[in-house]
Amino acid sequence: MARLFLTSCSNPTLPWATEKLPLLKEALIAHGHTLDTSGVERVFSVSHEPWRWDPRERANLLNGAFADPHVDALLDISGGDLANEILPYLDMPTIAAH
Repeated sequence: MARLFLTSCSNPTLPWATEKLPLLKEALIAHGHTLDTSGVERVFSVSHEPWRWDPRERANLLNGAFADPHVDALLDISGGDLANEILPYLDMPTIAAH
């Protein structure tokens, strides 16, 4: 199946996601997918001002996923109202090449 990169381009996840994320990971693995959860692990490690973590960090996670030739698909587990903050930091040539 596919190698999926889980990320959070917008808001860090809400507390309920701490219990739901393992269920999502189990379901995806049960369907034969391989997961790269380094992006979401970073989201859960943000402890100071979690609603305003640096958009450059969020963009770097996404850029890294697009730079990895083994990533087949991206799965964003966040909302969407802060995702536009990452736009100036995206590596468009890398994204286009993927």
